[in-house]
Amino acid sequence: MLRPKKVSLEGEKYLVEVQVQKRTATVQVDLATGEIKGFQIEESTESSGFAFSKRMLFPVVGVVAVIAVVVVLKLMGIF
Repeated sequence: MLRPKKVSLEGEKYLVEVQVQKRTATVQVDLATGEIKGFQIEESTESSGFAFSKRMLFPVVGVVAVIAVVVVLKLMGIF
């Protein structure tokens, strides 16, 4: 289950933090173009010891990207 945690504006990009299971994904979105410039996935401090499998990477990144785009579009008043 995904849970948005925080959205902030830093210079020319939005930083969107999303809770993904027991991990936090941070997505950097360009303010002008809405393009995703980068992302980072971190384990929470209360980790169960599971490694982030490569099989889960693509779906998680895809969902985080979609959420980031929707958040940016809503903030820009387009969506």
